[in-house]
Amino acid sequence: MSGSYELTADGIRFRPRFPLERGLTYRVNFDFRIQIAETFAIPVAPQGQKARVVAIYPAAGDLPENLLRLYVQFSLPMSQGDAYRHVHLRNETTGAEVERPFLELPQELWSPDGTRLTLLLEPGRVKSGLVPREELGPILVSGHKYSMTVDESWPDAEGRPLAESYRKTFQGVKAETRQLDSRSWIVESPREGSREPLSIRFPRPLDHALLERVLRVEPAVTLTASATGATQLAGEIQIVDGEKCWKFEPRDPWVAGRYALLVSKNLEDPSGNSLGRPFEVDLKESPALPSVPAVIRLNFAVRKTPAPKAPVAPLLGLEHK
Repeated sequence: MSGSYELTADGIRFRPRFPLERGLTYRVNFDFRIQIAETFAIPVAPQGQKARVVAIYPAAGDLPENLLRLYVQFSLPMSQGDAYRHVHLRNETTGAEVERPFLELPQELWSPDGTRLTLLLEPGRVKSGLVPREELGPILVSGHKYSMTVDESWPDAEGRPLAESYRKTFQGVKAETRQLDSRSWIVESPREGSREPLSIRFPRPLDHALLERVLRVEPAVTLTASATGATQLAGEIQIVDGEKCWKFEPRDPWVAGRYALLVSKNLEDPSGNSLGRPFEVDLKESPALPSVPAVIRLNFAVRKTPAPKAPVAPLLGLEHK
């Protein structure tokens, strides 16, 4: 088992690279002049609510041939270190399991809370012109149908198997190679005094995890007062419509004024095309890419709600002739 050792005042401490799993029996061997062997087990946690797969992102039913990554979102923290054995990608058109589709890293890519796993598709089979793609072929083929399955046997962080297996079906479509362009986004401004969400609609799906962390809203200058300063607004983010819409619901009601949506140029679509550049660039045809600022600013306004008009009182005591 991989890990590290360190001497302590009264012995040796071993730190495993991945957490030990409940319900498994482990054997420790010590061989230095004398041989000692001990076995131990971490008991299975008491029965409780089982973890389940909440979603697999991208959520769309059509995924491009040059897809770079997938996210598996769980309801509870999961055990780590053996993820690739529990995830399978099958080509339903050919009826065969896709051979080695994921880049199997020694250190799996988990969110800090252990509930989201990032699966990178083998880049050598995604990017054109590389040896792995020539030898094994592409992972996804346009027009083919696929299923991705997460095994029910996968234990959570407490050693309990998932409540049920999870299966996502999708179809491969033509590769997406276009650079993102914020000028094609539609901004839907909220009303003054409400907590309606600010909505940003995109012409195609964007990366789910990046949408959670590379956009922020700041006030600029209010319509009724002087500058408020560039302070990020507190609120909740929602990603809906298959990653084609980003919503921000503020903690406090909107105040009339001008605001800015600040977006990192590193925001990408699922194929790695960002606001800064397309994923694949032919330097012979495009030797120089246009410069893009590190942060792109999109301005919008929350308009002051006009005061309702006072009702017109009827004129009394007049006769029509």
